Amino acid sequence: MANTKPINKTATIYVRVSTEEQAREGYSIPAQIEVLSQYCRLYNINIYKVYKDLGISGKPTANRHDLQQLLEDSEKGLLESFVTAYVTT
Repeated sequence: MANTKPINKTATIYVRVSTEEQAREGYSIPAQIEVLSQYCRLYNINIYKVYKDLGISGKPTANRHDLQQLLEDSEKGLLESFVTAYVTT
């Protein structure tokens, strides 16, 4: 990772776990939030909000309440950017 830190950036965090296996393998919601929060601290990114969908399959996205809320907030101009982790097992 680069040493350059963005100044006054704001991002939202989006996390999701769809299976118990993912949670057991270290991809739990708290683990994802911790890793992404560390990333934000490293790059001096303020966290606006954390969106999370628990136990919901990746498709269809209409069933992912917090993802839909994130998209609505983005359309309203409330979000500058977001960070997420890609997890596959």
